[in-house]
Amino acid sequence: MAASRPPNGQAPEPPLRVESREELVYLLGEACELEHGLLCEYLYAQFSLKRSVAEGVTQEQLARIQAWETTVIDVVKQEMLHLALATNILTAIGAAPHFERPNFPILCRWYPPDVQIALVPFGERALRHFMYLERPEGMALEDAEGFAALSKMEPLSNDDPQLTAGPEEWHTVGHLYRGIESGLAHLVGRHGEAGVFIGPPEAQATTQVFEWPQLTAVTDLASA
Repeated sequence: MAASRPPNGQAPEPPLRVESREELVYLLGEACELEHGLLCEYLYAQFSLKRSVAEGVTQEQLARIQAWETTVIDVVKQEMLHLALATNILTAIGAAPHFERPNFPILCRWYPPDVQIALVPFGERALRHFMYLERPEGMALEDAEGFAALSKMEPLSNDDPQLTAGPEEWHTVGHLYRGIESGLAHLVGRHGEAGVFIGPPEAQATTQVFEWPQLTAVTDLASA
């Protein structure tokens, strides 16, 4: 039987392996770092935009720039929400929130070689980079100039991968989250929801504190 393909016609990314809670925590930690890095990228691009006609733009151009800024701010809020949701899942499976991230620029050896994060002023290069990072799975698209991989990430030790969580070769944001989703389902199938979702719901971020209606406590596979 031929392998299924997404609507863009490209082959889907290979599935990620999640056989333990530690491997799931590792991937969720990477998701938190990625969302944190992305929102910093978008914020940097936003604050690089011109603010007045004194900076060499016409009133008409300034109005267009302000519209761009509104869109970028909306994206920043989405990335903040994604970070909060990933953190809730971490808490739900009994891990601690993860707000650490590598220092910028993140150009090699931390994530898979084709996933790189750097602060770029708003412009064609930044937009190309954002499109590349947020592209659908399997889509053939080149990153912006200056983001060529320098080397591949390497584990910090030579431990048996069956004993410790290690790097996974994910290639897009969607690929990473698909791995997390399938990993959750796999662990629930093996241990049951009560054995996976062991963290206290009251320790999670919800709409009682934040404005997002989508921000709910994770207590089972459906809410995750």
